[in-house]
Amino acid sequence: MDRLTEKEKTILSCCGLCADMSVAEISRITRYSQSAIRHTLRSLESRKLIEVRNYIDVFQLGLSSYVMLYSLSSTNLTERREILNSIAALPGVVWFAEVGGEYQYITNFCQGDVHQLVHLLDQLGDKFGHLFSNKILAQHFSYRDYSYGFLCADSFSQDFVGTEQQRKVTDFDSVDHSILRLIASSSPSQRQIAKEIGLPSSTVQYRLEKLKKMGIWKRSIYILNHSALGFNFALYLICANSS
Repeated sequence: MDRLTEKEKTILSCCGLCADMSVAEISRITRYSQSAIRHTLRSLESRKLIEVRNYIDVFQLGLSSYVMLYSLSSTNLTERREILNSIAALPGVVWFAEVGGEYQYITNFCQGDVHQLVHLLDQLGDKFGHLFSNKILAQHFSYRDYSYGFLCADSFSQDFVGTEQQRKVTDFDSVDHSILRLIASSSPSQRQIAKEIGLPSSTVQYRLEKLKKMGIWKRSIYILNHSALGFNFALYLICANSS
């Protein structure tokens, strides 16, 4: 298990939800030197404690976000693995986690229609029989991810990144989709994207700027490796009345 120093906690609390923040700006806020900040971020990445990811607004693409919490009925290890592989291979799966506790697993889906998702799950049920011993399927109409304020006593900002369900973007073509597919799974350079899709770097730059202006590509963020740092993961499901 790795541990974060106070310097690392402070820097991550400052720029965790904005990996594109300049070193000069981080230095101004945290009071650490620019060289110390560069060294700290390189160290965190090399130790695989943080990873740069691009925050994509799926709602603007006409998709909805669904989270399924579930346990499996099967006690046969071979069948359980087959079931899990089948769930992870479903179209639209964003991430999949084995978490233990009351619900054994969590899967996040992006789908255009809940009926399509239910149909896919019904097909699995037909294949494996009584599949779920316990299941909740919840749709997200909006979401906000907040900064890593728990790492540091100093609160530098109340920053968050998120979205609300809105009208689908129509000015989006196959080239935009190819670029978005690449940046959603990793953080390639502009030159790498251009080479992958066979277009000039200037075209890729224009398209990236376009995706940002449309609000589809929000920004780059740092994903924290909680397990490597010994943090426990807890998921609270809260339904609150506005009144």
